[in-house]
Formats: sequence, C-alpha cells, structure tokens
Amino acid sequence: MPSVRIHINTEAGGSYTGVPATGASLAYHKRLPGYAATPLHSLPVTARRLGIGNLLVKDESQRLGLPAFKILGASYAVFRLVCRFLGQPSGTDLATLKKLLRSRPPVTLITASDGNHGRAVARAARWWGMGAHIFMPAGTVPARVQAIADEGALVEVISGPYDQAVSRAALEQGPLRWLVQDTAWPGYEQVPAWIVAGYETLCLELKEQLQHQVPDIVVVQIGVGSLAQAVCRFFRHYLPDCMLVGVEPVSAACGLASLAAGASIPVDTARPTIMAGLQCGTLSSLAWPVLHQAMHAAIACGDAYAEQAVKLLHREGLDVGESGAAGVAAVLALRDEPASAGNLPLERHSRVLCLATEGPTDPRLHQRLLYGTP
Repeated sequence: MPSVRIHINTEAGGSYTGVPATGASLAYHKRLPGYAATPLHSLPVTARRLGIGNLLVKDESQRLGLPAFKILGASYAVFRLVCRFLGQPSGTDLATLKKLLRSRPPVTLITASDGNHGRAVARAARWWGMGAHIFMPAGTVPARVQAIADEGALVEVISGPYDQAVSRAALEQGPLRWLVQDTAWPGYEQVPAWIVAGYETLCLELKEQLQHQVPDIVVVQIGVGSLAQAVCRFFRHYLPDCMLVGVEPVSAACGLASLAAGASIPVDTARPTIMAGLQCGTLSSLAWPVLHQAMHAAIACGDAYAEQAVKLLHREGLDVGESGAAGVAAVLALRDEPASAGNLPLERHSRVLCLATEGPTDPRLHQRLLYGTP
C-alpha cells in the first residue's frame, strides 16, 4: 500500500449552499467552568523546514480538562438532549437543569469510540450525574480504555473494528439510554448535528485568533467527517478563497475513496494505524454532502508521516498525539509528492493552518516515537 495518496476534488470550488455558524455552542461553552479558547501557534521555524511561508497550529491538546477537542461536540449535544428531555429552553441556567434532571429517572449515555469521543461523553455524563456505557473497537490500547473507565464509565471492548462498535452502541439506545454518536446515518441525525454545532466553537475562536494571518490552506482530519464538516462549512463562509484539505490514514481513507467515487463508500479498516482516532471506515451521512461540495482535496498518509509530524511539533514544544499531528503529516506528504498535488501545490509563501486535535493518548507509543523507548 502506498504511503501517500492524494485526490483533488474537482466538484469543490463552486457556489456553496451551507449555513454559517450560529454561535449557539460558543455561548453554551462560555457558561462552563474552565472554558478558555485554545491557543493558536505560529511556527515559522517548522514552516521553513517544510518550505512554506508560515505554519499555524490550533492546539487542542487541552480542552476543558481533556486532551482533545471532542468535548466541544459531546458536551453541547448532551446539553441539548437534556433541554429536550426536560422541555426547557437552551437559555435555562445549568444549575436549574441539573436540579430538574435529578427529579427524573436516571439516564445513561451510550456511544462507540476509539478513545477521545468516548472519554468526552463519559465526562459529560459525570457533569450531569448520568451513567455512561462506551463501546470500543478491538485493539484499543489499554491507556485509552483506562482513561474512559476512570471517568466512571462502563467500557466494553468488542471483537470487531470501529464501525462494528458503532452498530453495537446503536442497538443499546432507548428512552433513558441516549446514544451520543458523532457519526450520522439515515434516521439518526439530530444528535450528530448538535455535535457538529459544538465544534463550531473551535472555528469561531479561530476567527478571532487569525486576524491578519489568513491561511491559504486549511488542513483538517477526516475520521467520520464531523469535525471536517464543521470546518469546511465555516471556512467556505468565512474565507471562501482558502483551500480545504482533509487528511486521514492511508489504511482508513474513506473520505478520499468517497471523493474519488463521487459517492460515500465504506472502506476496510482492518490494517492498524498509529492514527487510531482516524481509523474510521464510513463517513457520517451529514458530513458527506458538505465534504463533497466544499473539500478541495483529500490526502491519505502512512504512519511514517504521522511519526515525523509528532517529532516536528515536539521540537516546537507541542506534545501532540498521532491523530492530532495528521494535519502536519499531510503538509509533509504534499511537500514530498508535489507531482500528485495537482492544483494544490505548496509554495514558499503558502500559509497553512493545521488542527492539532489531541494530545498524547497512548503514552507508551508517544515515548517510543519520540525517544525510541520500548
């Protein structure tokens, strides 16, 4: 299997019919204790190594006490579910909502996850005094399982891949067992839509932080497509001239395969990758139309690029997990494969924005990548 695959989406670039961010999720997140905008770093030294004008990195390694951006979507979706359950408007005081919730039968939150989303759902359950039941795919490293269990959740590691974990979690939902999944399919779209809305907080922070540092290229991790959906939808309105590029592991490139086929298609994810948070075989049904219309290119990278990206960011003082470093991995791939990049070349003046979506969530692997420790 090649270490880099690049697909230029000729369907993107025309008029875009999506809706702009409303700001509702940011208003909610500002009500949470400990909320603060995550930093945006300018990395000119690394940019010179990459042969570009500047590299901007939005650092999501610490977000509301967790090592990933996922809490933005999970917390907002659970909040909206609570409001709907209690018949209360979204402006209701959080303490009032918690008091009302205690008078109702207990609720359990359910999801499937390879790590960060499951931990975010478990943390949201703790905030609201709910239970949590998290399904994880086979091969999940013990550190990620333990991190979720430490939130007080029941964790089940199934015998199959991520997509099977999603199917298993969906079977468990009921009136008091709420499925909080970050991928959508026909008949299950409201909660994933709220999760995507939660990710708009990250985008609105960027709008304030970028100021005059307007990027030419924005690179976003694909996975099931929910974060990419939020980022593409936002930037097509805010900076319509910038190029939007998705990145995923070469062994789980459902976004690239779908863009190439012109239709959302699943891919086999049996081959492992160190970018475990992106090892997803099927795009969200809500994400696909947005990516098809707005994403200019998809890049699938081998693990060697992710490892190199982790090391580059570490030299800059940023401890970023393997999936979090995927955006910089894509820049490395573009640099090494200019002939495959088509009309998406990296130039010496290019300004590139990447999202460092997570901190290290597998400490042993992270230490091995950085220092060669067993």
